[in-house]
Amino acid sequence: MTTYNVEKRLDSKNQQNRQQQTVEQQVTAFKGRLAEEAALDPDIVNIANTFHLPGPNHLPLTDAMQDAIRESDVGPKLLRHFANNKAEVLRLAALSPVTQLREIGRIEAGILNKPQPVVKHVTSAPEPVKPLGGGSTVVDDDDKVPMQEYLARERLRAVERRKRS
Repeated sequence: MTTYNVEKRLDSKNQQNRQQQTVEQQVTAFKGRLAEEAALDPDIVNIANTFHLPGPNHLPLTDAMQDAIRESDVGPKLLRHFANNKAEVLRLAALSPVTQLREIGRIEAGILNKPQPVVKHVTSAPEPVKPLGGGSTVVDDDDKVPMQEYLARERLRAVERRKRS
């Protein structure tokens, strides 16, 4: 075996190792994004773990589509989109890998431009206490009522003050 062949094999092996490390880093990053998304969508973890298996969560994602989901900043949301739109997955799977990626980029842009839902935190605190009172009081701004009504209120207030004193 010549030195050239040995170096070529070594370069090939090093390139495979770098590719494997890159894939491992992408998977780790995707799992982190998946955990964050699970706070809003607990079912997404189940979909991510079972999309390739036969059953209700099965999605026929091509390798290029899986790579795009794994590498995307909104990968879990893409996965949810595909789980909700299986006909679109079938349409994309029939396209060339480059066209698939272009279409996924459009879907991703739509997801990024969509307003995010507000997360409501559930608390175990009891409902606020309703104060007991002598009845309901109507508080109106005296500047905004007609003059006749204002004068009638003032007469009532004057009568109330005389009764108290």
